[in-house]
Amino acid sequence: MLNRRHVRIKVMQVLFAAYLSDEKPNYRFYEKELLNNINRLHEIYLYLLVFLNELAYFAEKYDDEMKANLPFEKAFNPNSRFYNNLLISSLKGNKLLDDECRKNLVSFNSDDVDLLRKVFVDLKNNEVYKEYIVGDDTDIKNDFEMLAYFLKFYPFNFTLLDQHFEDAFLNWMDDAKVAVNMAVKSLRILSTEPENQEFIIPVSNEVDNVVGFSTKLLKLCIENKDYFHELIVPKIEKWEPTRVPLLDLVILNIGLAELMYFETIPVKVSINECIEMAKNYSTPNSRKFINGVMDSLLFDLEKSGKIMKKGIGLIDN
Repeated sequence: MLNRRHVRIKVMQVLFAAYLSDEKPNYRFYEKELLNNINRLHEIYLYLLVFLNELAYFAEKYDDEMKANLPFEKAFNPNSRFYNNLLISSLKGNKLLDDECRKNLVSFNSDDVDLLRKVFVDLKNNEVYKEYIVGDDTDIKNDFEMLAYFLKFYPFNFTLLDQHFEDAFLNWMDDAKVAVNMAVKSLRILSTEPENQEFIIPVSNEVDNVVGFSTKLLKLCIENKDYFHELIVPKIEKWEPTRVPLLDLVILNIGLAELMYFETIPVKVSINECIEMAKNYSTPNSRKFINGVMDSLLFDLEKSGKIMKKGIGLIDN
């Protein structure tokens, strides 16, 4: 499931394009871009579950082919635990998963069977896999741990698979860890309740509507672009405003929107999140720059009564 830190990054990316291309950005256009970007995370998550299914299906065919091609006198008794494990059985032909994949146009390309072969051959030589297949084949906890290990390790450490995901999903590098965590969470639900038909993780829920947070944040930054610019420019004159990286200005806009219009987000959280975005996505000097400018903006906003936070401890005195 998405969290606010992750959607801030998505808002930052969309705002960068908006500020770069338009004098007066069209909110509806960029809102659509933002929602499409968020949905692409959901597509990666679904694809990870589909890939597990396809890998297990290939593993069974692989063993069948090996058995068929060996001389009769050379017995081949493959261990079928990987493709017959209880979690894979729960995913196979699962109507909820199939419907969600159909709705989001998520499917595995049959032309990629060579990738499955290379992944499975490598997996067969993995010590974690070797230990798993000799264990108790009725222990769903071990089934979960094996599949969770695969999801957490192989997409990032098996080069061909990492490249496959990067080619298939433009947002793979930004969304990979969140998507993997969502897939692991789905498997964990099935490991405790194999018949659970609510194991698909929604992008957001009614309790913590991060999608609503993201669209509101985007709208505020677009609608208040000129106003925020007036607040920021006096604080960056010594850095020459025209030479400040556009991404830093985007991050400052996000920070201002949160400080001024999100009553329940603590000041410290908003500033720290802006610093983290600068650290991870902008220039080496941006972290200190954002920190200094945000502190100065906060001082002025508090002095003029423009920060209205609700709840104990939301403003640092």
